[in-house]
Amino acid sequence: MIAHNSKLAELVSRGLSALKLPMVAIAWMFASACFTTSQAKPIVPGSSPFLDDTADKTVMFVSRGASSAFCGGVYVTENAVLTAYHCVDEGQWCTNDMGITLTSCGTPDAGNEVRNDATKHAFLFYTYDDHKSGATCTSEPWIAVLVKHDERADLALLYTRHASAAYATIAGMLPETGSIAYVIGHPEWVSYTHLSAHVNSASTRTMRNKKGTFSRHVVVLDKRIREGTSGGGLWNAGGELIGICLSRSTIFNESYFASVVEIDTFLLQ
Repeated sequence: MIAHNSKLAELVSRGLSALKLPMVAIAWMFASACFTTSQAKPIVPGSSPFLDDTADKTVMFVSRGASSAFCGGVYVTENAVLTAYHCVDEGQWCTNDMGITLTSCGTPDAGNEVRNDATKHAFLFYTYDDHKSGATCTSEPWIAVLVKHDERADLALLYTRHASAAYATIAGMLPETGSIAYVIGHPEWVSYTHLSAHVNSASTRTMRNKKGTFSRHVVVLDKRIREGTSGGGLWNAGGELIGICLSRSTIFNESYFASVVEIDTFLLQ
């Protein structure tokens, strides 16, 4: 396995000082990827230890005042969440001239408050525990702040004070062609669903969006996924993270995930 934990620990140890990095919001949302609700099945808490354990490592990003997700993310350390950059470059944040607040979303408690200047962006999320307990309808979301991003790889790392004891183990090798993989996400705003699929390939692809053409090393699945699960994790049968959901084909029945090659490169840079 590539040793990226020390680099992540460095980012997290910097805590709020890391949040002083300059960020610029781009008012455009990439065509999100996620599977259709007819293919995806809701995760029933307690019905599958594998799904429960894996979902515990994930989050659902929400807009202000909403309890349904527009993207997913994965805890990769206790305080760091990995997601797709296009999920967080559109700006689902709560800010004012005095700094980041949750004024329009509720009043943060002392453990959830993040103070920063008005040029920084906070992103709101719930966890699987919140989903299971019904807190997505009764409690204010947690907040995370963008620490680093890579537009080419379409990956972003966020820092949150809401620590998670459960976080992903990143696989040390690429998945084999034909192997089964599992996606956990929030398709069409249905929170915490799962889908099994097979790996078509893991290779470098040229991918285009409104911002340009990018070369990315991706895992390709044999099912086309659609809006809502971008940023969510792709997992192997051993419960290891093998990809982050990026996009789908508009022509072929397939979808694309940033592979561990991209993930490790991003976390180490």
